[in-house]
Amino acid sequence: IGYDRGIFPPVCFYLLASLLLSLFVCSNFQVKVKLVPEVYLKKGMVVFMKVLLINGSTREQGCTYTALKEVADTLEKNSIQTQIVHIGKGATHDCIACMACAKTGYCIFKEDKVNECIDLLKEADGFIVGSPVYYSGPTGSICSFLDRMFFLKSANYAYKPAAAIASCRRGGGTASFDR
Repeated sequence: IGYDRGIFPPVCFYLLASLLLSLFVCSNFQVKVKLVPEVYLKKGMVVFMKVLLINGSTREQGCTYTALKEVADTLEKNSIQTQIVHIGKGATHDCIACMACAKTGYCIFKEDKVNECIDLLKEADGFIVGSPVYYSGPTGSICSFLDRMFFLKSANYAYKPAAAIASCRRGGGTASFDR
């Protein structure tokens, strides 16, 4: 679902979040029992799932974050724990196919949050990736980030439900989802 600044009605966020909630709740995978954070215990809620949301924008609190936060809020209202990770403004290395991750399970480049997200995604039951649209495609940093996360490690994420959010002003949303 593309998000257009100023025109995209808030009710569409609710519909998106409801769709994602249905996807996560109705998926055929076993729910893992995890430690429940105190904030949920105080509210009397039980958390059965955890969803990782990755913000691929260089702007930490921009439009992509707004869309991800809206989805996260709706999931949390339905007792699904969420965590939003911002990949940052720094350079993101491209995968160089060195095959070191086949031995260790982690990328050799340690300067960015790829290895942190590898651990977070192993624990999560699903994930959502958000990116603004730059020149009819997702940001280059999120493409490199995901390439390195999934190269030779995709078995850890198999059968986990996932979704994508493309924040765009005009066109390019469809091309972004294709990537």
